[in-house]
Amino acid sequence: KSSNPTDRYDLIDLENSNNNRGNGHERLLPQRNKQEENRCLNFIRDYACVMLTDDVGSPSSVCWGLNTLFILGVTVAVLFPLKGNTGLKGIIWPILSAIIGYTYFLAWSISFYPQALLNHQRRSTTGLSIDFCLLNFFGHTCYCIYNSSFFWSPTIQEEYRSRHSGSDNLVEINDVAFSIHACLLSGLTLYQVWLYDDWKTNPSSIYTKVTLFSMTSIAVISASFIGHGLGGQWLNLVYALSVFKIVITCMKYIPQIMLNSERKSTVGWNIWGILLDFIGGALSTVQLFGDAINVGDVKDGVFGNSAKLGLGVLSIVFDVVLIVQHYVLYPDTEKAVKVTSQ
Repeated sequence: KSSNPTDRYDLIDLENSNNNRGNGHERLLPQRNKQEENRCLNFIRDYACVMLTDDVGSPSSVCWGLNTLFILGVTVAVLFPLKGNTGLKGIIWPILSAIIGYTYFLAWSISFYPQALLNHQRRSTTGLSIDFCLLNFFGHTCYCIYNSSFFWSPTIQEEYRSRHSGSDNLVEINDVAFSIHACLLSGLTLYQVWLYDDWKTNPSSIYTKVTLFSMTSIAVISASFIGHGLGGQWLNLVYALSVFKIVITCMKYIPQIMLNSERKSTVGWNIWGILLDFIGGALSTVQLFGDAINVGDVKDGVFGNSAKLGLGVLSIVFDVVLIVQHYVLYPDTEKAVKVTSQ
């Protein structure tokens, strides 16, 4: 202790400065933690969830998105290996089939979210064809009934075996899960069209209405005949639903392609939905042929599941057209935004 008052004041100032220094350091800690949290959130937004947050589809975003999709597919396949009624042989291919199956399931399932999120963000479905939404929902409803019947109905399974020399159908649980999920999400997108009043300003065409009414009438009348024992098999009706789905897949992309061409723009139509749909179609076809080769029944295994084969091939063809529109024909997004606003 010092008897000099000046020395005492100096000691007090030194203690105060040290205390202030400590308080400043403590104040910096929350800021640093917040910055780290922001970095984590930015990483999740820009890389891990790029498929949901990006609507441009730059090469770097596509690479990150595909890597994330592959990692998710492998992870889910390891945790939940496929256990269907297919009887796959060996060790390696069942694992690969599980990885391919879950990856295409994730790709096709996630493909519905970018469009729905974009609609919600813009509070509008301008740029999205209403005819596409209607046909898409009806088609996925048919496909949901098709897959569910093959996987859960003993009657359908027995009729299939008797018609295909005792072979089991190759519909797996990931097919069923996807079709149910797709039906729900396509219904959500259709609801968004109604919610944002785009239904009134841009109603569906008469061709779409006639197509949906005709297919619904055929399905209901056929089910009534079979249910009352007047002829036919339930398997034939299920196959008819698969044909409806394939026909609708051929039709549903055409209104969207024409709309993009008229607007000279793909704004409002999220490219990630197309990229993921393309990947899903390619992997679905690979899995179908691989499973058929594995069980030694290529003819019945592939063409006995005509819906899965047709959907995979058609998805690839039409997705290529839409990808060309987005990246080659109408890549100027700024000009497209001006056209859309006008």
